[in-house]
Amino acid sequence: MDNKSKQKSSANIYQIVWRWHFYAGIIFAPFLLILAITGAIYLFKPQIEGVLYEDYYNVIEQGEKLAPSEHIESVLDQFPEAQITSYRPGEERTRSAEVKISLNGGESYTIFVNPYTADIIGKLNEKDRFIDRVEEFHGELMIGTVGDRIVELAACWTLLLVITGLYIWFPKTKKSPFGVIFPRFKKINEFSLGISMQSQGGLGCH
Repeated sequence: MDNKSKQKSSANIYQIVWRWHFYAGIIFAPFLLILAITGAIYLFKPQIEGVLYEDYYNVIEQGEKLAPSEHIESVLDQFPEAQITSYRPGEERTRSAEVKISLNGGESYTIFVNPYTADIIGKLNEKDRFIDRVEEFHGELMIGTVGDRIVELAACWTLLLVITGLYIWFPKTKKSPFGVIFPRFKKINEFSLGISMQSQGGLGCH
């Protein structure tokens, strides 16, 4: 194969890869944006819930904390039909304890208990918990199994976007770092500048 044929073959492969990268980006970019935003929100779960549920979280320190069994007993006294699903002690001296329960109707609640007196501070339906809704949206787009499959598919196609993006970005010549590491600002039109900057931006994202 002569040099001209090799260049033509290489150009055809580049166009095919570029199309795959472009269409995959158009289709899956919205899902990746959702995953990025909801994932970023979830990273700040303690800070967000600390503000939203401040009245439930904060207690006044009063000596020694009671045993966890007394916290659970206090919850069962108020919700005798409940099943205890989990218990979380307060990590700090001024933090309430959390007892998660499941009722016969299928609803789940988090009961906040004063660790010093075993008094019930309040209850929160798990369906109303903001971060749980964010997690559900992040994991399954709040549409169940179908959403879970879409998220998994988007994650798989992200790998294709990375591979094709690296192929498009990878320099075909070694003459200059401009257009590869740095955008070309001189002697190019607006369209070429956009493509050049997209390459560097894509590299940073990958």
